[in-house]
Amino acid sequence: MKASSSSSSSSAFSGAAPARRPPDPARTRSLWVLVGAVVVVTLLPHVPLVSLLVRPLVWLSTMAHEAGHGVGALLVGGRFVSLAIYPDASGVAASSWDQGVVSHGAVVALAGLLGPAVAAVACLWMGISARLARVALVVMGLGCAALLLVTTGFGTVVAVGFALTFVAAGLASSPAWARLWCLVLAVDLGGAVFSRADYLFVTEATTGGGTMPSDVQQVATALGGHHLLWGVAIGAVSVLLLALGLVGFFVGDEGLHRLSLRWERRRQRRTAPTATRS
Repeated sequence: MKASSSSSSSSAFSGAAPARRPPDPARTRSLWVLVGAVVVVTLLPHVPLVSLLVRPLVWLSTMAHEAGHGVGALLVGGRFVSLAIYPDASGVAASSWDQGVVSHGAVVALAGLLGPAVAAVACLWMGISARLARVALVVMGLGCAALLLVTTGFGTVVAVGFALTFVAAGLASSPAWARLWCLVLAVDLGGAVFSRADYLFVTEATTGGGTMPSDVQQVATALGGHHLLWGVAIGAVSVLLLALGLVGFFVGDEGLHRLSLRWERRRQRRTAPTATRS
């Protein structure tokens, strides 16, 4: 009996290094889903015929920009009057606010300029899990439906298309596809921050509705300073927002992984048979 006890003790306190835990497939998959979203957004627009299918992604960043103006107007107590989107991906948002408060105009202009970056961060954070991604898609679809109250012309067609597509994707997609769609939207909106950055450094905007002062020029007029300095500052804030979104995506994914492990351990403890002493 002593020999058996000694052998058991030496085995329990062996100096052998513990086996390394293999990487969790779900965490690895998160990175690959994000990579897949980048591929969809960057490569598919250059594929003949397929490029026509992803063309609406350009209109999405326009909608986020113009909707941002409307949200900015609401935040300062104004009204979101109308939203127009044109086939060339330009757009115009008409809003009203107290013209006696100079800063209100700057808030409205800034909200539109930061709209795509903020929307990209939201999609990144919601893309950390399939359940959150589905919620995000449905909410975005309902948001597009709400914009029908102010859209005109071609913008109405775009809003209806996005509303139906997002809600259907959120309700009917498999978990993997829901995450991919959500991250595709995040990458597309984030990419627009860079691909359309030239707009930050012009004084006029030419749209399907005519030529008017650019948003950065309106900010400079309201708050003072040169429009180029405001363009650099707004661009830097947008990049910082995207960086925050990426950090939140990976940190959130790690947090969900740890929570799932903790819940699994609790479940195993509750379902494990209880030893009884005879």
